[in-house]
Amino acid sequence: MKKTTITSFLLWTLALNLKSQSVPLEVVVGNRNAFYQHSVGKNFAGNQQFGWLNIASVLVHYDKKSDPENALSDEIMNQTYFVYRPTKGIALLGGGFYTDVTKFRVSAAIQLSLRRKALMMMLAPRIDVVKNGAYELFGFIEYNPKMGNEGWTGYSRFQFMTNHGKEGHNRSYQQFRLGTGYKANQFGLAVTLDQYGPHPSSLVNTGLFIRHVF
Repeated sequence: MKKTTITSFLLWTLALNLKSQSVPLEVVVGNRNAFYQHSVGKNFAGNQQFGWLNIASVLVHYDKKSDPENALSDEIMNQTYFVYRPTKGIALLGGGFYTDVTKFRVSAAIQLSLRRKALMMMLAPRIDVVKNGAYELFGFIEYNPKMGNEGWTGYSRFQFMTNHGKEGHNRSYQQFRLGTGYKANQFGLAVTLDQYGPHPSSLVNTGLFIRHVF
């Protein structure tokens, strides 16, 4: 727990202090676990095609004391990439991927994105560039329409990830967010479905989220 708390604080500090294009940062407090994630991206000076990207998350489970034999381990994920954008809506990524389970692995990914006013969509397949490495698919769709002229918006988001390897399914999740926003802040209801291992069943975490874009 101490390790996870320190790591979360360091990631939060990183997100707050980097002078990036935008830093969406989210915290969820639910009935089964607490969750943090951020995404930090920046172009290199004077160049719109090349840049870097950092994506990180921390998941802290509550049941370690009440049910230690069946408790899930806390999770830390951190990805850092060099980014090349050959054209609008397409980005090629190469860098490193770290989790508690896999440790550090060289990673490559493609991001396909589309933005239309209040709507944004992304699909991103990724692979570990190692022998018998894992492969995964990440994606999201986000919609935040304006509500009047006072800075209020609606906010909804569906985000998913599924990861597979030599032995089959490793890890998946589906995140649902529904709420409202005011200027750079969003908040509301959060539901996450988590699946683990080769014979997955869904664990449901329900709670509240708060999100801020720096």
